[in-house]
Amino acid sequence: MIPKKAVRTSAAAAVAFLALAGAALVPTAAQAAPPTPAAPADPSLVFEETFENVTGADVVGLVNYTGVDGATYTASPFWLNAAACNGFVLQGNTPIPFAGDGAACNVNASNRLVNLATVLGGGNADNRAVAAYTEANGGAADTLLAQSIDSGIELTEGRFYVASIDTAEVNCGIGAVQSTLDFGLSLPNGEIMIAGNPARACSSPNVQTVNGFAIRSGQFYSGGFRAEESSSAELLVRNRATSGGGNDFAYDNLRLFDATPSIYKAFDQETVEVGQPVTMYLTIVNTSELSEKTGWSFTDVLPEGMTIADEPNVDSSCSAEIDAPAAGSEVVVDAGSLATGQTSCEIAVNVVLGAGGDYTNVIDGASGLNGEPSASIRALVPSLSLTKSVNPAQVTKAGQEVVYTFVVLNDGELPLHDVEVSDPGPVGGTGTFGDIDCGEVTELAVDESLTCTATYVAGAGDLTGKPLTNVASATGVSPGGVTVDAGATADLTTVVPQPATTPPPAPVAGNLAATGGDIPWGYGVTAGVLLLVGAGVLLVTRKRTA
Repeated sequence: MIPKKAVRTSAAAAVAFLALAGAALVPTAAQAAPPTPAAPADPSLVFEETFENVTGADVVGLVNYTGVDGATYTASPFWLNAAACNGFVLQGNTPIPFAGDGAACNVNASNRLVNLATVLGGGNADNRAVAAYTEANGGAADTLLAQSIDSGIELTEGRFYVASIDTAEVNCGIGAVQSTLDFGLSLPNGEIMIAGNPARACSSPNVQTVNGFAIRSGQFYSGGFRAEESSSAELLVRNRATSGGGNDFAYDNLRLFDATPSIYKAFDQETVEVGQPVTMYLTIVNTSELSEKTGWSFTDVLPEGMTIADEPNVDSSCSAEIDAPAAGSEVVVDAGSLATGQTSCEIAVNVVLGAGGDYTNVIDGASGLNGEPSASIRALVPSLSLTKSVNPAQVTKAGQEVVYTFVVLNDGELPLHDVEVSDPGPVGGTGTFGDIDCGEVTELAVDESLTCTATYVAGAGDLTGKPLTNVASATGVSPGGVTVDAGATADLTTVVPQPATTPPPAPVAGNLAATGGDIPWGYGVTAGVLLLVGAGVLLVTRKRTA
């Protein structure tokens, strides 16, 4: 007997079902879209000097200035030389000629310096700045523009720091020497210069004309410095240019920021079919000044039951060393870098959830990055069940029809397609098992059921008194292409037919009444013979007596 099955969907219908029910829930890596990264946060201020801690309009030498929190400053002798119009704190509305510590500066430079201080104050003539106008040449080694003392700066191991300065400059024309400032830190074990582009006021697109002179200004940041250990530090600035042929500027607002980038984690969907790959995103977001940050790292230890997919499909917009071995349990990222101007970067890797349930992944102990991000995802399990019954439950004669009923239930967490029921019919049965009719339904949503029927016509050889047993099976395909199945058994009892009986003949009128029971033909003949013999004996006896 050939097994009977429900009719399957057409290929086109299956594709449509996948597109609607499965593809949106379980996208492939190519369909996955990365999450929108968080906006860069502002760096947090560690140290700031605005050079505003001066009374009135006095001109104060840099070495004689004390900040609000007690910081003082030093520099190379050239950058403290008032005769070269360097190294004193002045105000935009300071009377000219300067008095006090700035008296040696000539009137021509003084006029430009008050304009520079006003521009650095955003047009506020009450703003103060430090003069660095170079009305003379300095020595090649005279590069230290300023260095803090007793600033109270404390660095924390593994975090990134960025220095900043505001500068304004005139005489940026062709051939003029332009200020070129580098940032550094004085640490207990020596001086460290911070990588990054130098601060160059003459390269700023921000230009305005004051009293007939074009002044370029801007706020400039260093690259990121990653502290290798926790320690105290002092902030310093060096000017590569020491020539008086140009190099005419003033500076303000010396700052140090904690500009450690942040790490975020996400999956490209909230749920995924168990055993199917899902894309995990690790996003590094810069701070808003967008300085270069090189040297961050982290290890993502996956939770139990989550592994890197056999095809990790690692993709990255980060400059980093990434180790994500197939079927592994850790993603290791080292030597990470964000370039100057880079807002964020992302690392994508496919992972697989080995069993149903909820998973939460936490990155703990990242170096050079803010945050211990976590992301959760749920693994969904496809499943179905099958029940089977037969009516009537007993066969008593050949040709009798019985109806089998099959109920398929999607008791899993995912829709199923290509659902079908098959049944070979009763084992050893001699009858005919008809087609299984499921009403052409082959798709089941979660918690939805499907009822199918089939008719069996009993054969004469089925009537043995023994039950006829048959096992049905149901299958369905998950959105991820996994086949799930279930089975169900039904017994059909049978009876042995009783032999047919012949009724006795009706009695004939005038004959003796029947005395009960059927007399076999042989007995009748024998009885007749005996009667004839008996009659003969009687006649002989009578003759002898006569």
